[in-house]
Amino acid sequence: MILRPVRKIGLSHRSITGKYFSRKTGTMHAFESALERDWLTLLEFDSEVLSYTTQPVKIFYEHGGKAATYTPDVIATTRKN
Repeated sequence: MILRPVRKIGLSHRSITGKYFSRKTGTMHAFESALERDWLTLLEFDSEVLSYTTQPVKIFYEHGGKAATYTPDVIATTRKN
């Protein structure tokens, strides 16, 4: 199953944003912080990680009686031991 990002990351004047090319997935992955960029690098070189994608799904939930959403930064598929 191929997941596509559900949220686009644009340019920001308040944080580091950019795109990271993955040889593992053959695609570009957007990031919006130095920590997220470093996480993508770790995923790229972790032999247990088979593939990954950024901004993969939007999760809908209720908080304090109001509808809200959350989009995880990354979802990764790993080897089963």
